[in-house]
Amino acid sequence: MITLLKLPIPKVLKEKGADWTKELMDAKARGEDLSTARRNRYNNSEIKKTLLRETHDKCAYCEAKLTHVTYGDVEHVVPKSAQPELTYEWGNLTVACDICNTKKGNIGGLVDPYSEDPEAVHFRFMGPMLTLRADSEVGKLTLMVLELNRASLIERRKDRVDNLGRRLGEVLKTKDPQLKQVLLDALVRDETGAEKEFAATARAYVSDKQADGEIPA
Repeated sequence: MITLLKLPIPKVLKEKGADWTKELMDAKARGEDLSTARRNRYNNSEIKKTLLRETHDKCAYCEAKLTHVTYGDVEHVVPKSAQPELTYEWGNLTVACDICNTKKGNIGGLVDPYSEDPEAVHFRFMGPMLTLRADSEVGKLTLMVLELNRASLIERRKDRVDNLGRRLGEVLKTKDPQLKQVLLDALVRDETGAEKEFAATARAYVSDKQADGEIPA
């Protein structure tokens, strides 16, 4: 999980969000059964496309590339069942893979990648394994609920680390010091960018190699 930056609110939500919220809350106050169409207005294509841009086409939680395996689900950071008034609140919307979305369900209080830095505050990677920083109970809850060390994620993150290790090994064989540095800089820049799948895994790997002195800090 990496820090995410919220993009400007989509036009459709800016224009209609308040009306949608009022309609929803009025219906709830009357005790009406909220229709699927009313609840799912946030699945508008403009909203979905903006969310995918700000998450770099990845699940906001596990960092799997959504376009590789699924369409992705619009996700409420604070569950809409707990606070229905936030159903159409732009700051409460993100996108998640169907697995993370299903596992999260109506559970709140998980790490919010928009409001804090998950890598600095809660999580640390040891190779493909996600571990916790000291005393992060919110991180532990998130790790357990979303099962962020589920087998499929570990396997894909391991492939990511192995590939990065092979590429790094090839660069380190370069004899010309100037060329080696240029290649190292390019490799680190390209492989740790936010748009990359499992960027947090790659960043931790590079950080470990720098701490060991294998590559310049």
